[in-house]
Amino acid sequence: MKKTQRLLASAMMALLILQCLLTPLSVWADSLPVQPEFTDYIDSSASSLEDESFVLNDEQQGIEVEQPTVSDNDSPSSVSSEPASNATDSTKPENDVSTVFGSVSYQTHVQDIGWQAPVSNGMTAGTTGRAKRVEALKINLLSQDDTPLGNDSISVQSHISGIGWESQPVGNGQASGTVGQSRAIEAIKLSLSGGLSDSYDIWHRVHSANVGWLGWASNGEPAGTQGYAYQIEAIQIKVLPKNAQDAPTRGDAFRDHSQEPPTVSYRSHVSNVGWMSAVADGKTSGVIDSRNAIEALSLSVNWYGHGGSISSRAHVSGIGWQGWSSGAVGTTGQSRSFEAVQFKLNGEISATYGIWYRVYASKLGGWLGWTSNGSPAGSVGKGAAIQGVQILLVEKKRLCSRRYVEPFHWSYGCSKRELARS
Repeated sequence: MKKTQRLLASAMMALLILQCLLTPLSVWADSLPVQPEFTDYIDSSASSLEDESFVLNDEQQGIEVEQPTVSDNDSPSSVSSEPASNATDSTKPENDVSTVFGSVSYQTHVQDIGWQAPVSNGMTAGTTGRAKRVEALKINLLSQDDTPLGNDSISVQSHISGIGWESQPVGNGQASGTVGQSRAIEAIKLSLSGGLSDSYDIWHRVHSANVGWLGWASNGEPAGTQGYAYQIEAIQIKVLPKNAQDAPTRGDAFRDHSQEPPTVSYRSHVSNVGWMSAVADGKTSGVIDSRNAIEALSLSVNWYGHGGSISSRAHVSGIGWQGWSSGAVGTTGQSRSFEAVQFKLNGEISATYGIWYRVYASKLGGWLGWTSNGSPAGSVGKGAAIQGVQILLVEKKRLCSRRYVEPFHWSYGCSKRELARS
């Protein structure tokens, strides 16, 4: 029994000694740093904090740091910590109208009706088939929330009957034209401005009296007529993005009378008949027979927007050559017939055009040859009365065209080379 107790005591002592030896090792092991497990995620904020714990900044090291200074004129907000590259993040300013444009609205003031309700985006403002003139026009460019854009976002200018083109265009929402003056708008010009014109085109066309719908114009091009006194009766307007696939096709939007060639009109006073109706541009005036002679002749030239006049004189039976006149020549009530005539142009028109003419004298076999620009046509001293006359204006650069030379047998010094090119 005692032997067993001694063995147990020895064993317990050995365990106590072993425990004393192992305890310092566990304490030492707990003090060692634990290695993290490998991972694909790296916490940059953690690493930056760890770096800060080891790296002292200048202030911590006791080095003086120069602080940014703010002038009296600067506000604290002018000192920015944003990178310089962020200053141009936006390609367009916030107030660029091209980013806020929504639609176009327009209305017309019409004869006997007054201001009509606004229409928009290509719809017809005004009337057709009722012969009522448009007297004034308002255009409103609207933003995407239907508020008007600035006054200078559009330019509107009208050509008004009896006045001409307005001296100054009007802006967004303002009236162009007149009210209460019974004046028709005959043509319009519309153009966008600022950032809007960089991104959009404005298209417009008009319905004109005696013509109907003309073609589309855009971006400041005129639409309508000038010099004809044709009133605008209806208008359509569109604002479309640049290079839009559904953009209209330009063509025949504006007719300017000043761009058309001049015309010459003339009328004859014929024995036994009196004054006949006027004809023009090469048609026959007079009565082609042997009994009725021309006794007087009145001529006029019309070239809208340009200058010039026509002078004429006649060789009259029993009188001879009369003086040059810009009005009627010859006599009435004296039974004196024309035997020869001369015509010439004066002023601006004479630099570009020539006047050509021929006469019919039955005693001389009928139509005589063509002559021009002051040369006599007819006869003197033969007692051959003139019964008919034809007069026309020909552009000088076209005198050698076969179109004129062959039908009228003109030579006018035209070379074979000139005729071959025509």
